[in-house]
Amino acid sequence: MNETASTYRNITYRLVLGSQGKVKKLVYLIGDAVLLLYLIAIPQTIAQQIERSTTESDWYGLKALYAATDGENWKINSNWDVNREYPPSPDSLAEWYGITLSDGRVTELDLSDNGLTGVLPVELGYLSSLQVLDLQENELSGSVGSWIKKLTAIVKLRLQKNRLTGPIPDELGSLSHLEYLNLRGNQLEGVVPESLEKLQKLRGLWLHANQLSGPIPQGIVELPNLGWLWLGENPDLSGVITVTDPEQMTSTDFYLGETGLCIESTEVAVDEGIERAQTVSEYACLLAEEWDALEQLYVTAGGDNWIDRTGWDFESRPKAEAVGQWYGISVEDGHIRTLQLDLNHLDGFLPPELGSLTRLEVLRMDGNPLRGVIPAELYSLENMKVFSASETELCIPTTTAAQLWLEETPTVIGLENCSDREAAPPSFSSDSDQGREVILPLWLVVGFGLLGVLGAGAALITVFTKTRRSKEPEQELIEIDRNADQLMAIEQRLEVLMDATDSISNLTQQYLNQSDIAKDFSSALTSLRNALDERDQEIKRLKRGYDNAVFRKFIARFIRVDQAVQYFIQHTESSSTQLESIHSLLEDALQECDVQPFSPEIGSDYRSAFGVAEYPKILTTITREDDCRIAEILEPGYIMQGGKEKEVLIPARVAIYRFKLEK
Repeated sequence: MNETASTYRNITYRLVLGSQGKVKKLVYLIGDAVLLLYLIAIPQTIAQQIERSTTESDWYGLKALYAATDGENWKINSNWDVNREYPPSPDSLAEWYGITLSDGRVTELDLSDNGLTGVLPVELGYLSSLQVLDLQENELSGSVGSWIKKLTAIVKLRLQKNRLTGPIPDELGSLSHLEYLNLRGNQLEGVVPESLEKLQKLRGLWLHANQLSGPIPQGIVELPNLGWLWLGENPDLSGVITVTDPEQMTSTDFYLGETGLCIESTEVAVDEGIERAQTVSEYACLLAEEWDALEQLYVTAGGDNWIDRTGWDFESRPKAEAVGQWYGISVEDGHIRTLQLDLNHLDGFLPPELGSLTRLEVLRMDGNPLRGVIPAELYSLENMKVFSASETELCIPTTTAAQLWLEETPTVIGLENCSDREAAPPSFSSDSDQGREVILPLWLVVGFGLLGVLGAGAALITVFTKTRRSKEPEQELIEIDRNADQLMAIEQRLEVLMDATDSISNLTQQYLNQSDIAKDFSSALTSLRNALDERDQEIKRLKRGYDNAVFRKFIARFIRVDQAVQYFIQHTESSSTQLESIHSLLEDALQECDVQPFSPEIGSDYRSAFGVAEYPKILTTITREDDCRIAEILEPGYIMQGGKEKEVLIPARVAIYRFKLEK
C-alpha cells in the first residue's frame, strides 16, 4: 500500500511541476482525492473477500438443500433467498428460517417437521462448521451418503422419522465430536457398522424402528459416555450384548424390545435392586446353563416329534423373557420356574443338565413315554415343589440321597422305586436313534410265539412219520395213540394261546384307542392354551397402546366428549352438576387407558416442542429472542404412555411469537 501511495504522489508532483498558478492547486486537490479513495477502497475489498470466504460454501450447501427437498413447498421457508447472484451477508443469512450462525458460519440447521421431501444432497458437506443438523419428521428418502464425513464439527445429528433407506454409512465413525446420533423410524438396513466404536464422545444412539440385522459390535456397548442405546423394533438384530461393568446397568438406558438381542449377566443389577434393574431384566439373556439344559432335554426326549414344540428354537441364545413364551415354560426374574410338558409325547430320558435349572419349582412330565432313572442332579434343586411323572416309566433309586429328596420335595406324583421294576439305563447321545431300547410291537411278539408252537408241532409230526415205518404194527398203534394224545394237548394249548392272543389284541386295540383319545385331548388342550396365550397377548397390546389406529380413535372419542363437557361447564350459567360427574367419569376412564392431558411449556421453542399442532396462532413481536417462542396455550393436548415413548393422541394448540421489524 505504501508503494502505491508513493506512485500517486509522484504522478501528482509531475502534474504540479508541469502546471502553474491555479492549475497547480487543482492538480494537488485531484491527487489527494484519488489517494483518499484508494485508501478507503482497500479495506472494503478485503472485508468483502473475508465475508465471501466464510459464507459462500455454506450458501452453496443451503441452496442445494433447498432445491433437492422442494423448498418452495416447505411449511416455513421465511427469508430463504436462494436466487440471488452473490452470497448473502452473515446478518442476512441469520434471518433465514431454521439457521443459526457463529463467527459468520452456519453452526445449526433446524428444519424439523417442515415438509421436506426428496433426498439429501451431497452439497450438505459444504457446511463444514455445522454442529447441529436437525431434519427429523420430514419425508426425506434415499440414503445417507459418504458426504456425511465432511461434517467434521457435528455434535448432534437428528434424521429420525423420515424414509431413509440403505445402510448406515461407515463414515459416521470419523465424526469425532458426535455426541447424539438419532436415525430411528426410517427404513435403514444392513448391519450396525463397527466404525461407530470410534465415537468416544457418543452419549446417545437411537437406531430403533428400522430394518437392521446381525449382531451389535461390542465396542459400541463399551463407549465410555454412552447413556442411551435404543435398538428395538429391528427383528433381525440378534446376539448377546455383554456388559462388563455393573454400573452400566444404571447409567445406560437400553431398549431392545422386538429384537433377538439380549444382555449377558444382569444378575448383579437384578439381585441388588439397582434403579432401572427391572427394565434391564426384560432383556437379560437366559443363562447359558439353563439354555444348555433345555437343548439337552430336547435332544434326549425326541423334541422333533413332540406334539407341541412352539418356540423351541436353539439357533441363538434368546432373552429369558422370550423363553417364557415357549410351550410349557414359564420364566420369572430371568430364570425358568416351571417346565410342564405333560401329554406331549416326550420319548426318551431326562438329561442330567436339568440340574442346572436352579430356580425350577414345577416339573410335569405325565403321560409321556419317558423311561429310566431320574438324574441324580435333580436332587440339588432346592426350590422344587412339584415333580409329576405319572403314566411314565421313570423311577428313582433307593439310595439315601434319592429318598431324602423324596421326603423334602412337597409333591411327588407317579414316581416308583427302581427296585420295584426293571429300569432301562439312560444313554445321553446326541443321536436321537441312540440310547433307546428296541421295543418290538406286541403283535410281532405273539406272532413269533405262534410260529414257534406250530414249528414244534410240525417237528413232532415229522418224527412220528419217520419212526412209524420202523416200528412193529402193535408198537406203532401204541405210538400213534401216544402221539395223538400229545397232538390233542398241543391243540388245546394252541386254542388257549389263541384265546390269549385275542385278549391281548383287544387290550392292544384298547390301548391304541386310549392313546388316540389322549392325543386328541392333548391337541385340544394345546389349542386352548394357544388361544388363551393369544388373548393374553392381545390384552397386553391393547393395554399398552401398541395395538392399532382403532384403539387410538376410540380413545380420541372419549377425549372429544370430555372436551365438549368441559366447554359446556365453563360457558353455561345453568347448573352443570351432572356434567361435572360425567367429566369425572371420563377422567377416570382416560386414566385407566394411560391417557393424560398435557401442555407444552410457555416460552419454550415451538420448533422443538413435543406434541404441538401445526399451524399455530401467530402473534407479532419486535423482540428477536421471542421468535417462535410459545406465547399461549389455546387448547391442551392428550398423550398416551405406550412402552418407551409417549404417543400424541391430540396435539396441543398454541399461539407463538413471530419476530417482525417495525416499519
